Amino acid sequence: MVVWARVAAALIVVATLAACSTSYGPSGVLNGGYTDQAIGGDQYHIEVRGNPFTSVGIAEQYFFRRAQEIVKERGYDGYRVVVLKSGLERHGDFSQGVARGVIQAYHNGDKAAEGGQEAGDRSAGRQSFKASGTGFFLGTGGFVMTNQHVIAHCQDITIRQFDGTVVPASVLAADPANDLAILKSSAKTTSYARFREAPDVRRGDNVVAFGFPLTQFLSSGGAVTNGTVSALSGPKDDSRLLQISVPIQPGNSGGPLLDQSGNVVGITSSGFRGETQNVNFAIKASVARGFLDSHSIGYQQVPSTKSLSTSDIAALAEKFAVYIVCTGS
Repeated sequence: MVVWARVAAALIVVATLAACSTSYGPSGVLNGGYTDQAIGGDQYHIEVRGNPFTSVGIAEQYFFRRAQEIVKERGYDGYRVVVLKSGLERHGDFSQGVARGVIQAYHNGDKAAEGGQEAGDRSAGRQSFKASGTGFFLGTGGFVMTNQHVIAHCQDITIRQFDGTVVPASVLAADPANDLAILKSSAKTTSYARFREAPDVRRGDNVVAFGFPLTQFLSSGGAVTNGTVSALSGPKDDSRLLQISVPIQPGNSGGPLLDQSGNVVGITSSGFRGETQNVNFAIKASVARGFLDSHSIGYQQVPSTKSLSTSDIAALAEKFAVYIVCTGS
């Protein structure tokens, strides 16, 4: 009982307003912050550790901000991310947003900058970071839904479709409070996601997530994971969220959470890291639909009456899910 009480306390803290999050700066004893260390070969290890009020998205933003500063302070032309891991980690009775990883800094023309999914734009010499996530088509008009934190601070956005077609996209609308965004692209598609109309989602329902996690190490063609709906609310009874046991990794953010009929019941958003396993969250479809309605973006709702296999759901999802790449400075 003591262990579960502490986990509950940690989850409650995660939901506290971002206004109380860590101020950007070097790591302090109480308020968190960043640390970095040169590890040789123009590589640098960066760790951002928040206070109990810091979200994962803020920790990731600070990681990229510090990486950009290292490039400028040390006279490099750019960098690529070698590895980045982020999430919520327990610290005593609390949890805190953490982002840590390694960047490879380079000068234009260096071999270190060659290749790699996270490589900067060497020809322009201006792109300081490249991040990625997942989204999904809402219809045939090229509109894509994803998380706001996936496209935050982007200067250029591209989406890659199932057939390999890559097209630019722009942010049509963003809702940082609910971590949602709508992208507009010229993509042509006949495959798109449909939202679940009925029945209501229940605890114990089987769900499937499709996305593009850790593509610098894992498959670039998308990955499917499954689990159950653990609770109908998030931290501190946040009714906007579903708690799910589906594993969520960096890169899954913004992807569809699907029921057994292959219909969208949520948008994967965040995970709880630390001793507790399989505690992850998705934004409810009702919140996403409200966001779309407020911007007059059309979508389809259908009843969930079928029971498909996970492989059949994955076959549907890979056709309407897209891989999002964001570059910024």
